[in-house]
Amino acid sequence: HVGSSGHYNVAVPAGSEMEVTVWSRSVNEVIVSIVDENVKSKVFVGGVTFTHTGGTGDNDKPSSLLLTKERIVGPAKTKIKFESKAGRFSSAGNYFVSCSMFDKK
Repeated sequence: HVGSSGHYNVAVPAGSEMEVTVWSRSVNEVIVSIVDENVKSKVFVGGVTFTHTGGTGDNDKPSSLLLTKERIVGPAKTKIKFESKAGRFSSAGNYFVSCSMFDKK
């Protein structure tokens, strides 16, 4: 669940690569970015806008977005950040973040 902002930290081990996908049925727009946990100026994925574009029924499938056009190569400590565009007093909604790890090619 994301209020006006939120984040999730993920470590990418040495010898691995990571892909990040976001899923949600929230109609509130968020900006998602992935930065280095320790060096905030190192940006892996810069401010990507995401919002659900499908139906709002309980059985409607969520929208998804592959954030990483290129895999993040380990070792790395990442912070996946969410910033709501919905306003200060409304919730951005619920988001499922999938971090897939692969052996480095």
